[in-house]
Amino acid sequence: MKKMNNVISSLCFKSVNFAYEESKNIFAESISVEFQIGSINVVTGENGCGKSTLLNLPLGIWDNYSGSIYMDKEEVRAFDKEHLRNLVSYAFQMPAIVKDTILNNIAWGKTIEIERIARLVEAINFRDDIESKPQSFHTIIDREALSQGQLQKMEIARVLYTDSPIMIFDEPTSNLDVKSVHALIRLLKEIKHQHLIIIISHDDRIVQEADYKLRL
Repeated sequence: MKKMNNVISSLCFKSVNFAYEESKNIFAESISVEFQIGSINVVTGENGCGKSTLLNLPLGIWDNYSGSIYMDKEEVRAFDKEHLRNLVSYAFQMPAIVKDTILNNIAWGKTIEIERIARLVEAINFRDDIESKPQSFHTIIDREALSQGQLQKMEIARVLYTDSPIMIFDEPTSNLDVKSVHALIRLLKEIKHQHLIIIISHDDRIVQEADYKLRL
């Protein structure tokens, strides 16, 4: 199985389609598109058109898609699965939360760097939410302890903290207040030259900031 350096300049889908078991193909036409580092790439389209499915494929969950997916000309199927999941991080619409501290939920098994986490949550307008909790970063939480907006910020913070070369955000602003949306946009603009960023979104505030748009 192949491994790559932690810098990826492009993610290319070439004639890609996919079907769940015996169901028909997700896409009416096979998808060919290339996303580039240095850009805010946005994928839009009607609900149910397959946006999330398409961008789940680089995670290596399924490898029975038709066509090819390349990271810098290396086919994703050839990758070591564990290494692949270090290269791609995905902010899901329904974040996973474990009963543990806020700090551990952000770090998600990685070494905790307090100062870096503090800067990150400040940048996405999450710090006040955290400091309002009884023990700040060390508060034990579960899903019921956070609002929908706070859950979304937790998932965004977790993906940003992984510092993966490819970061995919699935409807990241659906429960965010205006200030937090602008904070996220500002941060993504700052880091887009170091990371390949793809955002699934219907939010006009995100779409209008896109350097590249794909409509499915």
